[in-house]
Amino acid sequence: MSLINRKTLATVGATAVAIATTALFATPAQAASAGLAKVVGTKTVQFQALLGKSNSVKLSISGRTVTITDKVAIKAGKGCKSVNSKKVRCTTSAKTAKLSVALGDKNDYVRNYTNVYMLADAGTGNDTVIGGNASEELQGDYGNDKLYGNGGNDKLIAESGDDYVVGGAGNDQIWGGTGADKLYGNAGLDKFSGGTGNDLLYGGTEVDVLSGNEGNDYIYAGAGEYTSGEYVYGDTVYGDAGNDTIYGEGDTDLIEGGVGNDRIAGGADWDVIEGSAGNDQVWGNEGDDILAGDSYDPYNYTPVGSATAADRVDGGAHVTYGDLCLVTGSSTITNCEATGPSAAGLSAGASSELTARLATIRPAK
Repeated sequence: MSLINRKTLATVGATAVAIATTALFATPAQAASAGLAKVVGTKTVQFQALLGKSNSVKLSISGRTVTITDKVAIKAGKGCKSVNSKKVRCTTSAKTAKLSVALGDKNDYVRNYTNVYMLADAGTGNDTVIGGNASEELQGDYGNDKLYGNGGNDKLIAESGDDYVVGGAGNDQIWGGTGADKLYGNAGLDKFSGGTGNDLLYGGTEVDVLSGNEGNDYIYAGAGEYTSGEYVYGDTVYGDAGNDTIYGEGDTDLIEGGVGNDRIAGGADWDVIEGSAGNDQVWGNEGDDILAGDSYDPYNYTPVGSATAADRVDGGAHVTYGDLCLVTGSSTITNCEATGPSAAGLSAGASSELTARLATIRPAK
């Protein structure tokens, strides 16, 4: 792509894999026959759910004492005391810094009511994992899971199955894995990786990086734009492989459709959109946009792409200067004020304005 840094996408994917590996090896081994709660070291409370049962686990804290309840039996291990057969209290010698939870092989539920970091592995089954207000790592594993990060800068890994993931407040990293997933960032500067399958990604209210990866994905960037020094950062979207449908929505967006026959709409404000390989349909909608059926050279606005391309590009409404549409092959354009190198055809000052904008806009970090 001419403007969007592909390294950003690679970082999101690599981080997600690293997170998944960390969660798998950091989570305690599943208990063979009973739920077990214990204190590990001086700051960690660990819970292993009972296998073969549907668990409903809730964690709360007072001082250094963590209370764990379940609807099935819990055994009190080191540092813990039984309140009754389904409730224990565990006290760490130092300030509690970590809750480590491994669920079982049925349809389980866990909710963290504390402000302490939780590392949760849902295990197999269709599970629900709800985080607290700290920054946490929640892994769905196998099954059609629901993960809710709530507060904090969370790492949410859905893994296998058709999963539903909500980041909540905070700057979250969300990975869908395999299956047809629904991923919502909500507030915060979020990073998404849809994984395989036909996914739905919704960025939310701030600047996000959204990658559909494989599959025919629907991606909604949401609103979001911020300025840092001389640079403007907008939502950054990669459709990647598949026939994707992408909506830029509010504020400035940088969108790359990727391989496939994509449908891309820029939305309000000015956008930079490249359809990439495939026969794409691109709409600029409101704003003074730069739209390319495939790609373009940002130094002289020369279209770059296949000689057999059959893209459809529509500039839509514009605000001040007009829309610049760049296509190759037998592609068609409508509602575009300029269609070639040097932005000829735009209103006075447009070429220098486009150059200035491209010098300052940056992909979301």
